[in-house]
Amino acid sequence: MKEYINSDFLANQLRMIRTVNRRAVLIVEGDTDRRFFERFIDPESCYVKSAFDREHAVGLIQKLNADSIRGVLAVVDADFGRITGSLETDLNLVYCDGHDLEIMLIKSNAFASVVNEHCSDEKLKKFLSSRNPPMEFAGLLATSCLPLGVMLLVSLRNQLDLTFDELSFGDFVDKKTLEFSKEKLIKSVMDKSIRHDSELAKQILLEITTEISKQPNIWEMSRGHDCMELLSFALNGTIGTKKSETDDRKLTKVTRESLEREFRLAFSEVDFSRTELFPAICDWEAANKDAYKILGDNTRAVQMAVSIANRSMITPPHPSK
Repeated sequence: MKEYINSDFLANQLRMIRTVNRRAVLIVEGDTDRRFFERFIDPESCYVKSAFDREHAVGLIQKLNADSIRGVLAVVDADFGRITGSLETDLNLVYCDGHDLEIMLIKSNAFASVVNEHCSDEKLKKFLSSRNPPMEFAGLLATSCLPLGVMLLVSLRNQLDLTFDELSFGDFVDKKTLEFSKEKLIKSVMDKSIRHDSELAKQILLEITTEISKQPNIWEMSRGHDCMELLSFALNGTIGTKKSETDDRKLTKVTRESLEREFRLAFSEVDFSRTELFPAICDWEAANKDAYKILGDNTRAVQMAVSIANRSMITPPHPSK
């Protein structure tokens, strides 16, 4: 069914729905995103619809804009858009913080909640203190994943059509340090892509090294799925301690998919209120003169409480005598 769905199909659906339903519509990339954002919207004034991928979501907004259909907003991943300066500019399009939704989750308080469920404080502190310089864990994951993010960008920029799906991190990640071997990473991707070109491999290595030397924003360059996969790799070996419920002698395998599910559930309304995405949605509502409402009242109340709490923590200066 999905292969027959495109932005034209989705636009026609929304046009028909609009004849009987005047609620605001929040377009997202996929069904998992739909379930995530449904936690923060007002269901009486808004509903969330999956476009099945980013391209369809952006295309859908463009078609609805052309037809002057109001009250539809899309939330999509930035991907490499902020790095390359190629983000689509549209009043009805807003972006997750960082590279993608998963990065936004990793940057939140949900990170500590999930990690603490799976690893020993002692092991984690020992691991982080061995880094030079010491680094907080979320930032370490994103920094370690830089070579993979850069290689994907190089592939896209040069139209290399390399395959990055289902890579085995054990083939190129050091279990003790969680650092990537650029050479082994390149070999792994090129083997997966059935590309055996030593000159191309050398060129990719040069481009990765050059790009990383520019110290790019780790949250924009590294993909959230890769950081989750690296966290899974770490919890299954480097720092993990969680035991199996059926056999205490065995460790429960932590998958990327299970981690992403845990992060989505741990991400609270407080976390959402602290994102850059939250005010972007509020600005969209204001631009529509509040004729279309997306965010739920509880989400707004939490944001207001957080804002008041933050202001109360700022000590005013003593008046001069």
